[in-house]
Amino acid sequence: MQPTSPAIDAGTNSAPNLPQTDFAGTPRILDGNNDCVSTVDMGAYELARTANASISPTSLSFPSQIFNTTSAAKTVTLINTGATCFQFSSLGASGDYAQSNACLAAGLRAGNSCMFSVTFNPTALGKRLGALNISGGDGTTSSNFSASLAGIGVDFAVAVNPISASVHHGIPVALSVSVTALGGRFANPVALSCSGMPSYSSCTFSPASVTPGEQIATSTLTIAVGDRAALGNFNISVKGTSGPDVHSTNLLLTIF
Repeated sequence: MQPTSPAIDAGTNSAPNLPQTDFAGTPRILDGNNDCVSTVDMGAYELARTANASISPTSLSFPSQIFNTTSAAKTVTLINTGATCFQFSSLGASGDYAQSNACLAAGLRAGNSCMFSVTFNPTALGKRLGALNISGGDGTTSSNFSASLAGIGVDFAVAVNPISASVHHGIPVALSVSVTALGGRFANPVALSCSGMPSYSSCTFSPASVTPGEQIATSTLTIAVGDRAALGNFNISVKGTSGPDVHSTNLLLTIF
């Protein structure tokens, strides 16, 4: 079968008594014209062309990502330097990773490339592993490609010490607020705030935001109450915010 023959992919796959191989032992129903559709050739012989696919890179490493949020995408490129389409049999990403791609649904034609975009959304803290898996072939040879994926899921926790405080009118009280990295290095700033304060009272943080990194960052919380502030017990929420990630702890404040 000549590569320019009009008999290429001109047959009918549902033809009765179609043999599995041609007279030369080549499998029937191949993609001979690089359109990513396997169609039997007319005549006694089947033109067998070979796909030559590869991926680059073969591994992706994601920076630390806040728990239950989605990272920016990183890319893997599939290249086909062969003579016919690399037809997909399965595509997917495992673990805490997802993929989308700009490839044709059936496969990657010879002489072309297409890009896979991979994102990371950690469902737990610490190191998270996965893989981008691409499987397919040209009808005679099957290939499986895998790009290893690695990232770290991180979060933070907020604590106040002590967890209860008593304050007189006009006499401020200072407490320590700690922000602890969980899972790995937390490199984003955490803004501190409080809510639930009674009227004629205030809370301030110094500094107003901290970055815990790989350990613990602290801030001083100062609570002041004016002469007109009501007496009693108040549940104060001390909150840390970093983008969409919010955590809080409770402080029991007594004004007397």
